[in-house]
Amino acid sequence: MKLGQESFENMKCGKKLIEYRLNDEKRQELKVGDAIIFENLSNLEDKIKMEVTKLLSYKSFEEAFIDLKDIPNNDLTNNINQDIEDMYQYYNKEDEIKYGCLAIILIEKE
Repeated sequence: MKLGQESFENMKCGKKLIEYRLNDEKRQELKVGDAIIFENLSNLEDKIKMEVTKLLSYKSFEEAFIDLKDIPNNDLTNNINQDIEDMYQYYNKEDEIKYGCLAIILIEKE
């Protein structure tokens, strides 16, 4: 999976341990224990390997952000509306309605 520079750096240093994605067909295949290699979009040679420790499904990004806002290392701001708008840079509302949101809880895998 690819991440923007800031999200990648936050994951690399342990500030981001939850990744939010559409719960589309590709993500529905994920299982606890799977390894995911995240690539830095600014430098595709820069990668980090993470392990899935938990998968949480939600009807919407808003529902996920409200539920997980107090969890450490969630990479959310204090403005849920802004966090939702940020997700709409990558996904559209129709796909969110169709698939819902998946919160992927991670730890670094050596």
